[in-house]
Amino acid sequence: MNGMTKAIMLVLGFALIFGVVSAAPGGGAQVVKLVAKEPVTWTQINPGTFGSLMYQTDKFVFNGHGLTPKTDYTLINFIDPWGTGYTPLGNAITDKNGNILIKGEATTLTKYIYASDADGDYQDITGAKIWLVPTTDLFGGVLAWDPGNFLFETSLII
Repeated sequence: MNGMTKAIMLVLGFALIFGVVSAAPGGGAQVVKLVAKEPVTWTQINPGTFGSLMYQTDKFVFNGHGLTPKTDYTLINFIDPWGTGYTPLGNAITDKNGNILIKGEATTLTKYIYASDADGDYQDITGAKIWLVPTTDLFGGVLAWDPGNFLFETSLII
């Protein structure tokens, strides 16, 4: 199966799960991409591991690709500033090809929206940061800093 066929199947799968997607604000599903980033410059690694979080007001589905096979990952809401903590949203184990599927209730996404006072892209924007991290990097409310194995959001959930 070529890349285009896989992409079409993925989009159709999302459409079946969520129904018709509307481009209107507040209607239909919204999508946030998660990507691997170079830990020094924070630029996206291409090609790299990646994922898509599709969410509506009542549910979400995360699909990740290119991850370490047969590894437990947790989708988290990272809470700024660093050291404040995180909230687990769901977890699963990647298949033999490094793909993962995590489903949950979207109320867990919007419950942890914060007002960012951090410098950079998100300064003065209110939203939730969503990351995918190896479950072994979570220690009772503390997140081990291992950015080479994380997927980071490309936009906040607003």
